[in-house]
Amino acid sequence: MTSMEIAEVTGKEHKNIIRDIRDEVEKLENAGITTELKFELSERQDSTGRTIPYYILTKEGVLQLAARYDAVIRAKLIDLAMKQDKPLQIDSKMMFQIAQALENKEKQVVSLSAKIEQDKPKVLFANSVCGSTTSILIRDLAKLLKQNGVDVGEKRLFESLRTRGFLITKLGKDYNSPTQKSMDMQLMEVKETSINHAGGSITVQKTSLITGKGQQYFINKFLIQKGA
Repeated sequence: MTSMEIAEVTGKEHKNIIRDIRDEVEKLENAGITTELKFELSERQDSTGRTIPYYILTKEGVLQLAARYDAVIRAKLIDLAMKQDKPLQIDSKMMFQIAQALENKEKQVVSLSAKIEQDKPKVLFANSVCGSTTSILIRDLAKLLKQNGVDVGEKRLFESLRTRGFLITKLGKDYNSPTQKSMDMQLMEVKETSINHAGGSITVQKTSLITGKGQQYFINKFLIQKGA
């Protein structure tokens, strides 16, 4: 039974029936009682093309709603609820609505399938580094992105990481080193290499690396940005 039928039987406006059903649903769900088997929200289009929400109620849903009304309305709804056990009579209007609903569902499935197919290379690319435990250079990440359709070179990637707060922007010995934010998120790390000079002096060279977690994080970010 639909909320429109209930509105017709009770003499109430449909919007008030919708309000009452939503109130019942809210109270039941707040009490931890599932309502999916009693009230199913759906929608239809009226003669002007507007989308109108309505509910489909099971016998239990009708009885649940009837309990909030006076004796006369309650009796009418209980009588209707009992008649729901009779075989469903499908008229031409209902057949049209069913056919329209099936057509809409089919279009949604086709659209979703196309979207999945379109995103498949992105998913495979992201998953390929999901379990990576090896850190790579920033220029290597730029190459990976370039190979997968993200138009960004090494210089632009460095600039992007600085702009977004992942690399230090202040000129000096720490320039282009990971920020505290990058380190805390475990997206980047620093590799230190000792260099022995002819005079006996030793200097330490720092190289910024993208961790396995960072590779997945930045790849997802750039792919989403590309898709947008």
